[in-house]
Amino acid sequence: MQKRIEWIDCAKLVAMMAVVTDHCNGFLYTKPLVACASYYSVSLFVLLAGISTWISFERGKDVSFNNQLKKIIKTLSVYAVATLVVMCITQRRFDLITYLSYLVGFNIQGPYYYLVFFIQLLMVAPILIKWCAFINRKKNKWFMQIGTLVTLGWFAYISINFTYVLPVHGGGKFLGGGALM
Repeated sequence: MQKRIEWIDCAKLVAMMAVVTDHCNGFLYTKPLVACASYYSVSLFVLLAGISTWISFERGKDVSFNNQLKKIIKTLSVYAVATLVVMCITQRRFDLITYLSYLVGFNIQGPYYYLVFFIQLLMVAPILIKWCAFINRKKNKWFMQIGTLVTLGWFAYISINFTYVLPVHGGGKFLGGGALM
């Protein structure tokens, strides 16, 4: 068993507390400054997911498309069950058309929008991992790393201004979440 990296666990705890703070806006507090102070939570989770995926890759774990597809199927299965349970509890009935609408729209409850973005990250992870491994073997890797950051910044700009995936809250409605950095 691999040793856990404590600073990543601590950063995940900070991100979780920020998510809870963000989701309590309007219930436990109403100050916009508090809300703004917690907006980094999703970005921090994305950063930590990337770091964890890279560490898994370096430790020899499979980060292939097939493995990512298995994660996506598992995630969507849990999502489908959670949507069914929430719908039956909140509406006290089951309606297939409404259920399918919630499934496709990721909108039974607010936090489900994040799954659209998360699935996109799972799909792009093998490409980014293989690219990073490739450029790290090059002599002038810093030049390629800067070029990659500029390219991802350009993609983020194009994505947030000219793409549309689903009518969901937040970055999930844009290809790549609107920003990969």
